[in-house]
Amino acid sequence: MASLLSPAVIKNSGAGKAYQSVAQSSAIAISDGATYMRNIQTLSTAAVGTAMAKFLATKNPIYLTLVPVAMGIVPTSAASFAQISAAAIATVESFPT
Repeated sequence: MASLLSPAVIKNSGAGKAYQSVAQSSAIAISDGATYMRNIQTLSTAAVGTAMAKFLATKNPIYLTLVPVAMGIVPTSAASFAQISAAAIATVESFPT
């Protein structure tokens, strides 16, 4: 029974639990990043649709200037997702096992 509670066993068990916690937190960060990217895509699509509807209703070209702005946020969110993912992966890979 004493071997189960040896300092080495306790240290290894704690290190394993810490690693699993960091890995799970990193996975959640990546999942949250994916959700953020989907939400930005939804907002972009809604903004483009609204701008086009306003243009068609009014023929005012000012609404057309909003389309590239709304579409421009999508690549930015994809870049943010890539950064979040890379940081999460680097954190897990650099965490001592």
